[in-house]
Amino acid sequence: MAAIWQDVRYGFRRLAHSPGFTIVAVLTLALGIGANTAIFSVIDAVLLRPLPFPDPGRLVAVETVDTIHGGISEDASYPNFFDWRSQNKVFSSIAAYRDNAFTITGVPQAAHLTGDLVSSEFFSTLGVAPQIGRLFLPEEEKPGHEAVILSHELWQDEFHGDPAILNRMITLGGRGYTVVGVMPPDFHFPIDTPPAQLWVTIAPDAEGQSPLTTQRGAYLVQVIARLK
Repeated sequence: MAAIWQDVRYGFRRLAHSPGFTIVAVLTLALGIGANTAIFSVIDAVLLRPLPFPDPGRLVAVETVDTIHGGISEDASYPNFFDWRSQNKVFSSIAAYRDNAFTITGVPQAAHLTGDLVSSEFFSTLGVAPQIGRLFLPEEEKPGHEAVILSHELWQDEFHGDPAILNRMITLGGRGYTVVGVMPPDFHFPIDTPPAQLWVTIAPDAEGQSPLTTQRGAYLVQVIARLK
């Protein structure tokens, strides 16, 4: 211990005699430790820590593989997803989702929100249930159905946790949506990016002259499934 203490004192004396070198060394160590901590935090959240859903080992991602261009994995199109869902024999449930931005109006202060368009099986595939209300129904994927499920955070921040929020109409992007449920406070999705603040069905993508739900070449939805 005496030899170690002697080396430590010698090191501090050398650092004190070279303040420029000391500052550079400390900054270099700080940047290196900070970068490694940030990288490990991401790896821990995405790769090491189990997914925060029931029985996470049975959750899988389903992708399209481009065999013509070297087997590159891609997102899926709605028609592909519909085919997988109707012909599925290996999953207990399969669901599609895609990110989308929303603007909420008709509240004290309009705001831009992050959200997802999801198929009706989305929450049941993850194995989660709302804190209040219900999940989406299969028929609510069709045009003309406007249903929305709120995150717990949005419910608290924008609607002050009002228990009478169910069946209330809110305006998103100039369209009226009926609130059918609120998710519990510990539910966050996606887990590796800022979580969504609300979820609506894929009904908006089924509207128009050439709806996205009919375009097999539009690879814009991600698909998750739960193994039987």
